[in-house]
Amino acid sequence: MARRTRRAARQGLPCLGLPCLGLPWLGLALLPWAVPPAAAPPGGCPSACYCVATPELVQCRYESLDEPPRELPTSVHNLSISGSNLSVLHRDMALQGLPALRTLDLSHNPLRSVAAGLAGNGLRELDLRNNSLQRLTSTELLSLEAQGLRGLRVWLGSNPLQCDCALRPLLTWLRSSAARVPDARSLQCSKPPSLRGTAVLRLRPEGLGCSADEGGEAGQLETASYVFFGIVLALIGIVFLMVLYLNRRGIKRWLHNLREACRDQMEGYHYRYEQDADPRRASAVGTPGL
Repeated sequence: MARRTRRAARQGLPCLGLPCLGLPWLGLALLPWAVPPAAAPPGGCPSACYCVATPELVQCRYESLDEPPRELPTSVHNLSISGSNLSVLHRDMALQGLPALRTLDLSHNPLRSVAAGLAGNGLRELDLRNNSLQRLTSTELLSLEAQGLRGLRVWLGSNPLQCDCALRPLLTWLRSSAARVPDARSLQCSKPPSLRGTAVLRLRPEGLGCSADEGGEAGQLETASYVFFGIVLALIGIVFLMVLYLNRRGIKRWLHNLREACRDQMEGYHYRYEQDADPRRASAVGTPGL
């Protein structure tokens, strides 16, 4: 060993106080520090979740997630992201690339809207209970009628539904597809106060009013229509007043003639009344032979 050390020193090889094992052995010794660790294989369990038995069942409950985990396994069949901070789900989130997904639990989140076509085809159960949904838009409802989602069942209970004209698409869809919403009969209005606690299925679409602060886009559109109609009526009134002002002399003459005609007519009625009330004329009419 000392002879090998002296040979390495004559060749200019540093040994750093350790026995020189030769250049090939030195490369093998430094290989673990030179090569980075291999990345985790795709399809593993996300760090914020736990997988039950296999990656096909992933639960990310009460993890305060602002969006679905990016590293979800593509083979996941049942996914639960309940009790988190999901407020808006967009098309570009991780839920799009899950072709095997069949059950999606998004309950107990502050969800305000769900992007159309969110989970793709093949989804069978979607749990949206205990969220902040006030309505489902026509675009979102249309996505539920896609060819691969005809058998999808949706839970919507315990959401603060706002029963105004913007709820009409959802009400129409519930009546035509009540079997696809198992808790449809338990859905109740949260706003306005006059309808609070009323069952949604007992409402009539034509009875849902709109206002600028309650009807969303539909209410704003109706308000704008009323404003436009009022402006048109105001313009018509201004034009009419201008015509009256420009023809004030002719109108004044016409009113004078009308007044004279009315006075002559009233004088004629008064004269005939005096003639009929005269007693001498009445006695003369009663004794024609005298």
